[in-house]
Amino acid sequence: LLDNVDANGAGFIEWAHTDGLAQNAQLQSAAFAAGIYGVPSYVVGEELYFGREHLPRVRWQLKGQSGASPDIGYTLPAQLPEQPGLPTRVSVGVDGSLDSLLALPQLTALLANYSGTIDWVRIPSRTNSVLPPDDDLSRGAIHKRLRSNNRAVDIRRYDSSGIASKEYPQAIEQYLQQCHISLADDGPDQLVHPSMPGVVVLLGDELFIGRQHLPLLAERLRSMGS
Repeated sequence: LLDNVDANGAGFIEWAHTDGLAQNAQLQSAAFAAGIYGVPSYVVGEELYFGREHLPRVRWQLKGQSGASPDIGYTLPAQLPEQPGLPTRVSVGVDGSLDSLLALPQLTALLANYSGTIDWVRIPSRTNSVLPPDDDLSRGAIHKRLRSNNRAVDIRRYDSSGIASKEYPQAIEQYLQQCHISLADDGPDQLVHPSMPGVVVLLGDELFIGRQHLPLLAERLRSMGS
């Protein structure tokens, strides 16, 4: 291929619109057939993981699954940049998902020694998107179905509570009541209307969405002097 590329890249452009386009479609079809719809994806034995937040579990599986299986979490670099002083206010958005249910015990423990103001905000329930019919074989439809299947698999992997998904909001309310925490209906827009489902933490001007950020949040609070 490179032998046929001129100074303007015309050879590559022609290939990209002909054989390259066909090869890309073939690779996409093979990936979808294997259940892979995005990167990074990891296949370990019979398990398929999407997203680097699963690396703790991938490591656990590769080491023989010794001990309790870990939760999701972004691994931290060896050194993080220094942070300014601890902000005087932290805002937490809580929705009715498994992510919030599993994050809350860790999050309340992290904030136990925090001396500033903590705002707890309710994230309104989202309308479940309707999946395309099985006979829709377009790329977008296949992607939506695979993503939905992946979310269901993740619930089975990480839901140690064993409760049905429809009961997560009730379990969250019970936990918050035990902690004497009330959720406000108003708050910063990025909390009330986050781009993704899961628990949301606004620490100063840093926004964390999802419990996979808890290791970084813990380090931020520690380095800021909480």
